[in-house]
Amino acid sequence: MTQNNVIKSITLTPDFRLTTDGDRNFILERRHTVDPTKAPGFERRNAEAIEATGAALPTEKRDDWREDGYYGFTAAGLSAALSTVAVRSAWAQSEDMADYIDRIAQEQRRLTELTSGLREAPADETH
Repeated sequence: MTQNNVIKSITLTPDFRLTTDGDRNFILERRHTVDPTKAPGFERRNAEAIEATGAALPTEKRDDWREDGYYGFTAAGLSAALSTVAVRSAWAQSEDMADYIDRIAQEQRRLTELTSGLREAPADETH
């Protein structure tokens, strides 16, 4: 990665965002809500913390972004990542197959509009 490349994230939906490792891959990340009270052994660890320090462990839910897929850093890779988001987002919101197919098409149009104007740069043959 060159010094001019800055790793950033682009929010695609409330549950998906796109980042990069620099200049090789797009990384699709998915939001996960973490509830520490549901973790195995939380009650025991919490009791130990209270006994040792007098303070309980944090119980607030938090959002955690986890890597969900890697896609080549090309227009085709970007298209594949956006298609994945469209399919997964539509699934969560659909009630039947016709609704699912319609939602996929709607989400693909929205994501295409979001990324309109992006073009695959010609390969640099000096590398």
